[in-house]
Parts: sequence; structure tokens; C-alpha cells
Amino acid sequence: MVLRRPLGSLALLLVVIKSLQFAADSMPLFFFDSGAFILNGLGLAFIPERSYLYGYLLCRVSVPFGSLKPLVIAQVLLGGTTAWLLAFLLVRWFRVRTGIAALAALIFAFDPAQIVHERLVMAENLALFFIVLFLMSGLWYLRTKSHAWLVAASFFGIALVATRFAYLPVVLVGSLSLPIIAHLRRREADFRPLLAGLATAAAATLVFHGAYRAWNGYLAGREPAYNYSSPVFLMSAVAPILKPVDAADSRVATLIASLETGPFKLSDRGSRGFHHWEPGGLNDGLMKIYGNDKVVVSRVAAALARRAILRDPVGFLYLGLRSYWGHWRNLWGPIRFLRREHGVTPEVQVTAIDAQVVRSRFGFDVENQNSLSTLSRRFHEWARRWILLSLLAPFLSLAAVWFVPTDQRRMAGYLAGWNCLLMAALSLGADGTSYRYLHPYSFTGLLALSLLAEALWSRKPSGLRQEQSARAQDSPVTGGMGSASRW
Repeated sequence: MVLRRPLGSLALLLVVIKSLQFAADSMPLFFFDSGAFILNGLGLAFIPERSYLYGYLLCRVSVPFGSLKPLVIAQVLLGGTTAWLLAFLLVRWFRVRTGIAALAALIFAFDPAQIVHERLVMAENLALFFIVLFLMSGLWYLRTKSHAWLVAASFFGIALVATRFAYLPVVLVGSLSLPIIAHLRRREADFRPLLAGLATAAAATLVFHGAYRAWNGYLAGREPAYNYSSPVFLMSAVAPILKPVDAADSRVATLIASLETGPFKLSDRGSRGFHHWEPGGLNDGLMKIYGNDKVVVSRVAAALARRAILRDPVGFLYLGLRSYWGHWRNLWGPIRFLRREHGVTPEVQVTAIDAQVVRSRFGFDVENQNSLSTLSRRFHEWARRWILLSLLAPFLSLAAVWFVPTDQRRMAGYLAGWNCLLMAALSLGADGTSYRYLHPYSFTGLLALSLLAEALWSRKPSGLRQEQSARAQDSPVTGGMGSASRW
């Protein structure tokens, strides 16, 4: 009861805050990709590069009411729940005191990126919720060694992949590394707990991921796969290091050579988006060579990317570093870089088909979305320097590993490793700089800051802190929740 009262009060406060935010701005916002989610969810199309899971949930929430406002309500409530889970995680597993945990949750509730994503018809908000559940399942396993939490982590991991495919590398590594981290530096010579954990994690991953791949193949009418557009995404990301020698087909080699003479040179890092999406780009050229056969183009794109990376791994890493540095550089650049993140652009955001479907199903006109000024968009632009927290989150989480009590270092190390691996995956696999990809770091950055604040606030000798930690865990009042008694 000592723990439940303040968490309950915080939950009520977050409901009030989120309700006021919704009352102040309830306008659904559209991005370039928003129409694709709706078409997938309504079953009018299958666009593999956009999540049909998010589209399905979107339509289940909004279609019965003939409005997109219920979607905004659901995403606002999901954001409030995520903020509450931040406080719960800090108290339950890291024994952070009342004020720090509650303050972190409240700050997250006012996070500019979070507020704008709660109104965008995009998968980022749902993806963050699955990230939190995935990380919490992993932390629960590290604390309890219960194999049920390994299965839960694999389940929430594949739900995250179904929402945003970009998280596949960190989901696979995060799921399969949990038993190794849990049993790291164990003095016992018995390796059976480690092997049992690895077997459970591998089996759960094979089952859930295999089922998802089969389901994806069934929906697309193709072979089982995670995503049918990922080879083209990767080829576009590594386009500046592609050379004619990477092509097994002479026609493709000629195409690569010819793209060095046009206005959007293949070697130009800023032209990667053009070569992915636009007529006259690399992907468009491959489609013309192979008669618009997407299956063949995907295989060719995968082979091109693989050969380029193996031939020039240093160049591949350099592209990733440049993509990462672009976040820092653009933060002090023109505001248009950030405006594109929430759909404010000179060009119209949605196609005529998207606009017609949205108007007929939801009674909502989206044709002027690119010029619409809302409170959430203005707040996002005004507080754009807050993105610094997201950029610093991997470094803050690494620092937290050093300062947290010894019994928490496995969990803090797992979070730090996840943060760093995610940043590497997003930088190496992206065809440009996008602040949308940094959205999860609002949560993990505040978590790391809270751990550092708790360590600085305590400032006690490590021996005394460990003694108090052990005594708090044995206390029947806190039930192993340490400093929960401070609540």
C-alpha cells in the first residue's frame, strides 16, 4: 500500500494532464506515410514498408466512430500510460525516490516530441509503448531469472518489429543476450541455467518471429519475410559507396555508373532519399531494368548492399557516423528540418487517393495538413533544443552504469547496451537524418537522468549504500522494492 498510493496519485495526475492537453489540441496530424497505414488497416492495399499492425489497430479504434479523434484519444492515453510506466520502472527496479521518479514521469508527459506524436497518424507512439514493455520484460528477467519473462520479451519484441521494422536488430540482440547478461560472471561451474535460458530465448524467438514472417507472407501472398522493402532501404542507405563492380548484372553496373553524371549523384549522401523514392533514382532504374518485378529488385538490392558493405566496411561506418552527426548539425540549422518531422512542408503531404479515403471514411479533410499550424506543432518547434536529451541518452545511460549500486548494474548495463545498439542501427540503416527515429530516447534519456540524479542525491559511501539496499530488499514492508518506503 505504501507504493500503490503515490503511483495511484501520479496516475490520476497524468490523466488530468493528458486530458487538458487533448482539450487544448485534439487535431489529428498527417505525415507522408500516414495514408499508407490507413490503406493497410482498411485492407485497401498492402504497403509492406508501413506497419499493417498499427494500421489495423488504428482502424479498429477510429472506423466505428467515423472519426480520427478516437485515435488521438487512444494515443494520448497510451502516452500517459508510458509516462506512468517510467515512474513505476524507476521505483520498482531501481529504487529511485519519490520526487525524482514522479518528476521524470511528469517531464515525459510534457515532452514536445511525445505530444506531437500522440497526434500524428504514425506508428511511433505505439512503438515506444512496445519498447517499454520489451525493456521491462528484460529487466524483470534479469531480476527474477524467470523464463516466463524471456518469453514475454520475445513476444513484445516481435510486436515492436511488427510496428516498426527498424527495431529488428536490437530486438534480436536484446532478446538473445538476456540469459548471457543474467549469468555473466557467475562463480558456479554449472552452466545449465545459462543454457536453459538461451534455449528458452531462442525457442521463443523462433516461434514468434517465424509466426510473424509466415503471417506477413500470407498477407502479401509471397514467401515468408519480415519486410519486403528492407533490401531497397538498405541499398539506398549505402548508395554513396556503391560502385559498378558491386553489380553482377552488366545493366545494373551501367546504371550505377550513369547515376554519377546526373544532378543527384549516387555518391552524394544527401541524395539517398532521391535514389530510393523518386523517378530517375537508383530504385526506379532497377524497376525499369527488371520490368517492375519487385521480388527480383529486392534480391538485386540486397546483393548490391551486401557486396558494397563487404567491399568498403569503413565507408559504410563513415556513412553511419555522418548520419548520426547530422542530428547534431541540423539541430542548429533551419527550422524546416524539424518541421518536416511533424508534417509541415511546402508540398502537399498526402496523395489524392489518401485524401479521398480519409474524407470518405472519417469525414476529415487532410489536404491542407502541410500548412496547418497547431499548438502541438508550435510547441514542438519552440522546444526543439529538447532533442539534445535524445542525442545524449546513450552517453547518459553509459554514465548511469557507473553510478548505480552494484546490484543494479546488470539492468543499467542492459539499458545502456540497448541504447547504444539502437543508435548504431538507426544511423547505419537510415538513408538520411530523421529526428523521428530518436523518439524512444526521450524515455530512456529521462530514465538515465533519473538514475544519475538518484546517485548524486544519495552521495553515500558505496558500502553503506549496499548495506541499506540489502536491508531494504529483505524488508517485508517494501517487498524487495528498496526505497519504495520513501513513498
